Amino acid sequence: MIPISVCIIAKNEEKTIERCLNALQQYPFEIIVTDTGSGDCTKEIAAKYTDKIFDFAWTEDFSAARNFCISKASHDWILSIDCDEYLEPFHPAFLEKQLRANSRSCGTIQIKNPITTLSGQASYFTMPAARLFNRKYYQFSAPVHEQVTPIDGSTVFSSFATELCVIHSGYAGNQADMEKKQERNIHLLKKLLSACSPEEKPYLYFQLGQSYKLTDSEQSLAYYEKALKAGANPTHPYFIYFIVEYAYALYYKDMAIPALELLEKYYEDLSYHGEYLFALAFLCMNCRHYEKAITLFQSAIHSSEYYTEGVNGSVSYYNIGTIYKLLGKWEQAIHAFKQCAAYKDASSQIQALTYKKNHPLPISACLIGKNEEKYLDECLRCLAPLNCEIIFVDTGSGDSTVSIAGRYTDKLYHYEWNDDFSAARNYSVSKASNDWILILDCDEFLENPEEMYHILPSFLESVNTKKNEVGIITLISKYIQNSGEFISKGTIARFFSKSHCHFEGTIHEQILTLQSEITPRYMTPLQAFHMGYYGEDTARQKARRNLSLLHKELESGKASPYLYYQLGQACYALADYENALKYYDLGLAMDVEPELIYVQKMVVQYGYTLLELGRLQEALSLEGIYDTFCHYADFVFLMGLIYMKNALFAEAIRQFQRATECTSCTVTGANSFLPLYNIGVIYECSGHKDMAMEYYRKCSEYPPAQYRIKELSQE
Repeated sequence: MIPISVCIIAKNEEKTIERCLNALQQYPFEIIVTDTGSGDCTKEIAAKYTDKIFDFAWTEDFSAARNFCISKASHDWILSIDCDEYLEPFHPAFLEKQLRANSRSCGTIQIKNPITTLSGQASYFTMPAARLFNRKYYQFSAPVHEQVTPIDGSTVFSSFATELCVIHSGYAGNQADMEKKQERNIHLLKKLLSACSPEEKPYLYFQLGQSYKLTDSEQSLAYYEKALKAGANPTHPYFIYFIVEYAYALYYKDMAIPALELLEKYYEDLSYHGEYLFALAFLCMNCRHYEKAITLFQSAIHSSEYYTEGVNGSVSYYNIGTIYKLLGKWEQAIHAFKQCAAYKDASSQIQALTYKKNHPLPISACLIGKNEEKYLDECLRCLAPLNCEIIFVDTGSGDSTVSIAGRYTDKLYHYEWNDDFSAARNYSVSKASNDWILILDCDEFLENPEEMYHILPSFLESVNTKKNEVGIITLISKYIQNSGEFISKGTIARFFSKSHCHFEGTIHEQILTLQSEITPRYMTPLQAFHMGYYGEDTARQKARRNLSLLHKELESGKASPYLYYQLGQACYALADYENALKYYDLGLAMDVEPELIYVQKMVVQYGYTLLELGRLQEALSLEGIYDTFCHYADFVFLMGLIYMKNALFAEAIRQFQRATECTSCTVTGANSFLPLYNIGVIYECSGHKDMAMEYYRKCSEYPPAQYRIKELSQE
């Protein structure tokens, strides 16, 4: 074998150097160790393996130390490794053949770094590095992150890939050691940056970004950006590694879309490399560009160049399986997970998805929509795990609604919109294969669908005799009112047997029997989160649309307390409080049942409308119905506000206290932090700072209360 000298520089490496040197013993290498100032047992351990140990006074220049070490070697061929690396077995005969054929080229070896992937799995990140060369032609340059370069400036650097591979444990130490190492690198890089040429800056900026990655993500991103602006481009050998790291750094700062846009710029230059393809696929997946993500993961699988173990196999297959699972495509998901059955929880995924494939729920989820691209993907993604038939009826979308729906179901239909929600709903139900129907809107997200999948079979058995009744689901709505953000919790009829019930009403349609009769309701375990009224513009747009349809229904002679309530709600959303009050008045003047949820809401909204109009004394008239509605936290809280606005502070405090004793509420906080906060406000305004602080502290993390605590603490 052609003689080779292994050159190692060291300082305080007693934890790792023995493993490094021991792995070299089975080969006829000369071992040279240069110590740069150890204060531990590094040199004593090294002495067990070689007598070629030299001291070098540290000058903050890694290349100087490495070149000094090389100068002490007896042979021209040099293999440079670090103390925290150990050589894996290789074939000497093959290496010798390569050395004879490449006497003036530099050999690259694989540096294998143990890592933990984004999914928490142990893996390896492997990169080639020029480490095997003839010292007649090459040396190290740069004080930090040193690189092998030709000695003669006229010599063109050329390389060949060897089968040599080292396991690098340098990034597996404790946090304190890592931070110390990065602080050293940052110091050296900044020192080098101050005197470098413009051509060297992109690489140094990149390395500074890497050095800050663990300790200061903002600085890390700033240096990545500087590297790109300074001229980092696909012709640089480190560029793929750099641009992928930059993209992941953006992703971790909740900037997935800018990260995706960054990578997409370089597709033509970098699409040959598996690491780039995987990163681009990962970001597409997280931005819900599912079809593109699958294609890119498949390309990564077939790539011959990559850094991270699994990019060309198990990890990409697992992500493909995950996407198909999100889309409810069980067969394709199972196939993908089978390609990586030993990875992570793929085997249990196969088992669970095989069961799902064979046990669909006998429910048809029916949705109608128009221009619903904002929330539809989230809606269907939350619905897919329920493993039921999905029917989607489009009423005239001009955006990507239909293509989004097509990811999750092939039961797509078009309905010519005729200003009649019931007609569109009934059309969607007519396309269902199952008798049990679940109705959802495109801006509603089913909660705990996996849990529901296992609960619903027994629930369906329990209500099999109630097919002439209607099931209600819990609906949690997020909305903005008076510049404040609120969450309300209510119920709505959404589950029924199509052989017994259908929809009636052009808007705010109701589920009645086929004979147009109101039928008893029962509670289902289903719960959905509703975003339809989140955002003032969204609420106003819906209110304008609803108002037109509601007026048409009113003109057709279908006046009812419920219709007046909905008219009042639409006017209130448009800040037309005079008309809102008029419609609430008309509704409450009719024969109403106080137990009905919409009646309770109408009474509360009536009170808020009076407050909006400044009719404070008139709002006190709600005292006349206090005994009827005093069991509802929302009403009691409203009475507290009315007393507070009328400067009846003692009575306001009593009502706010009583609201906290109610067990449930429609508006989140009406029986907890909202009344407590207002008690705090009353005490603060009356000069009782300590009492105010006491109540503000009871409000948990309610932002206005936290702000008042901060302000009062500074007085």
